Amino acid sequence: MASMDGVSRTILVVEDERIVAKDLQQLLTGFGYRVPATAATSDDAIRIASESCPDLVLMDIRIKGERDGIETAAILRRDFDIPVVYLSAYADDATVARAKATSPHGYLIKPVKPEELRSTLEIALHRHEMDRRLREREHFYSTTLRSMGDAVIATDPNGSITFMNEIAEQLVARRAEHVIGTDVDDLIRTVDPGTVDGTATPIVDRDGKVLGVVRVFRDITTQTEVQQQLVLADRMSSLGTMAAGVADEINNPLAVIVANGALAAQELDDLDRDASTLSPAELRARMADLRAMLSDVCQSADRATKIVGDLRTFSRPQEDGPRPVEVADAIEWALRVAEHQMKGRARLIRELAPVPPVLAAEARLGQVFANLLANLAGSLDERRAGNELRIATRHEGDRVVVELSHNGTTPDPEIRARLFEPFFRGTGLELAVSHGIVKAMGGTIAVEAGYAGGTLFRIELPAAGRPTVADAALATPRGQIVLVDDEPLLLSSLTRVLSREHEVHAFSNPHAALELVTRRTDLDLVLCDLIMPGLTGIDIYERVLEVAPSSASKFVFVTGGAFTTRGKEFLASVSNPCLEKPFGPDRLRTFVREFLLKTRAAITA
Repeated sequence: MASMDGVSRTILVVEDERIVAKDLQQLLTGFGYRVPATAATSDDAIRIASESCPDLVLMDIRIKGERDGIETAAILRRDFDIPVVYLSAYADDATVARAKATSPHGYLIKPVKPEELRSTLEIALHRHEMDRRLREREHFYSTTLRSMGDAVIATDPNGSITFMNEIAEQLVARRAEHVIGTDVDDLIRTVDPGTVDGTATPIVDRDGKVLGVVRVFRDITTQTEVQQQLVLADRMSSLGTMAAGVADEINNPLAVIVANGALAAQELDDLDRDASTLSPAELRARMADLRAMLSDVCQSADRATKIVGDLRTFSRPQEDGPRPVEVADAIEWALRVAEHQMKGRARLIRELAPVPPVLAAEARLGQVFANLLANLAGSLDERRAGNELRIATRHEGDRVVVELSHNGTTPDPEIRARLFEPFFRGTGLELAVSHGIVKAMGGTIAVEAGYAGGTLFRIELPAAGRPTVADAALATPRGQIVLVDDEPLLLSSLTRVLSREHEVHAFSNPHAALELVTRRTDLDLVLCDLIMPGLTGIDIYERVLEVAPSSASKFVFVTGGAFTTRGKEFLASVSNPCLEKPFGPDRLRTFVREFLLKTRAAITA
């Protein structure tokens, strides 16, 4: 098996013997792997890995150049987290010891049998995936504990401290590294008992053996607020579940785009050939078919854009502040996000009466609805016929009411009273986070017995006055705009969108773009892709900053949302705006218009 989740895995072969490398490439291709390139030197391997990020590297230890395979493997693991399997004719103790220090996922001695190679690669890929999931889970739990507003101290069975979060450090006025391994009771005696209350919960394995104790202390004099951290933790815990449904969801609109795009291109060729022989009625009919194809493409592209946007919104924190938000928009967003969790479980009933906007952060409000829908869907018995999920809105005085319910079972009143506690009865953070978000918006959330014996969540939010519509008739200033992107099709599309209103200079060659930007002083905007092979947007910006610093503020970086470590650090260090793909023509025109108006207003101020 050379694929996981139906995706063929890419192997980079690093071997300086050309014949051996070619044989390995053919052998691996026969197994079902993708081997688009081989490398003969360390520099080649690092360059290819940085450009294509293979799933695994099959590395010969003795390769040409200043660095051997072991040194190269250490770099690949450190910079790209790529698993390495060594394939070598050498197995002396010193070589094996050096190889082990790089934590390889396999070590094979030449000549190796094909099936032995195949099984080693599959085991290595599986192990790397399991290691990655374990690291993510460990990071999640560690982040959750460190983000809690309560002081958390973990000990081993003997009472020696093994973990302390930042709140605990503040409580005892000691750094964690200074008290790890000391007795927890001795440390707690230094705290004023009148300022905290706490609980101690043993950690027990399946056999009943006590592995340690977690002590949680709450500063009852300050009651620290940690809602933002819980919101982020909730999103990350839900991201894996949500991502499972994204592939199926996005493949449908992509299939429509691919099919209709090909048909439209074919139809244009046919019209070019047949135009002189067609009657006006026949030409209008053919053009109507063509418009229908392109309309399907546009609708499907919009659907794919929304799916990507939903995933991006859910996977990282948003800094949007409170503003008048249409409740129906937040509900539709939540229904898309939770769709794969509801699919096949219940029939959805919408009773969305018109309601005024509420003052909220739109992404946060959508997260509340998505959490509640997922919770309701998850509590239904899939084997039971007639399951229903209902979402309803209404306006009562100065409040907007949103009800989400199902017709399943109703928890006992004692359980309902505690459903918004973190991790109560396996609920995780979702309901606790939702409670905190609604409360921060000045609203209330309650759970009660619903219709037909099910469960109902009722949210009440203060209505906001409808915002006045600003005059959008301001003229768009004409600008000198530079476009830099290594994707020719995208570059052509951006040029078509902007060239009617602006003077556009488009470059797929970043070196040519750099030459123009450092030479021209009359440019208004440089829309530059962040990640490009060879010369990146970061490289261009840093060079401009050296030789033409006044032009650096004109840069806007275009990204696909996937950043290298260098890219993340760079964006965090500069104040230039960032425009994330995908975006449509209207959004691009609006962005450019607002950027030009803002920069020209700053010049004249």
